Amino acid sequence: MLEVRGLTKAFGALRACDGIDFEVREGETHAVIGPNGAGTTTFISQLAGNLLPDSGSVHFAGSDVTRLPAPQRARMGLARSFQITSVYPDFTALDNVALAVQARSGRTGFWKAARGDASLVEPAKQALQAVGLGERTHVFAANLSHGEQRQLEVAMALATEPRLLLLDEPMAGMGTEESQRMITLLSRLKQTKTIILVEHDMDAVFRLADRISVLVYGRVIATDTPERIRANTEVRKAYLGED
Repeated sequence: MLEVRGLTKAFGALRACDGIDFEVREGETHAVIGPNGAGTTTFISQLAGNLLPDSGSVHFAGSDVTRLPAPQRARMGLARSFQITSVYPDFTALDNVALAVQARSGRTGFWKAARGDASLVEPAKQALQAVGLGERTHVFAANLSHGEQRQLEVAMALATEPRLLLLDEPMAGMGTEESQRMITLLSRLKQTKTIILVEHDMDAVFRLADRISVLVYGRVIATDTPERIRANTEVRKAYLGED
């Protein structure tokens, strides 16, 4: 579904991504892990189209999307959630998701009028139900807990009807209980969605991923099943800090 070849991005002398080759198979959950400074955020930003590479290519669903901007990739079915919560705090949960539906449709117009549009509201309600926020529909996003705001972000991504979900640290800043709820949610989503998961919570990664790619200093040093990644000597030394 996604194929990356030779992806490179430098900031001055720093090569944040250094010739990355990477692929995601349809239906899998593929985790990308790495220590701080490994280049994971730069990498995921290039997949989503928020950042253009210096060289290399990104192919999605058979099309070369290397130079396409993020909105165009989103309309093709590539949706991203961000490491830092990015919801509209003064809008309700329903409004936030309905906006995502509207953006996916490419329609424009006054939002006040759109609020009464069943073609926007009904899919938004379904997305909220899917992430466990069905009872929080009319709560302002600012009044949701941190964990609920992260669930809302996933609902907004789902509302765009994605073929591929890019989840950038969905458990960032969560406590144990909230993290467990998110793991349960993602376990359900992986039954029907192709997912790229960037995450520092290793418990979540090893429970959810079908394959894991390990990024260190802008390079992929290993891609394998969770069991083999656990046992990989190079990974344990570079990422887990073991001799």
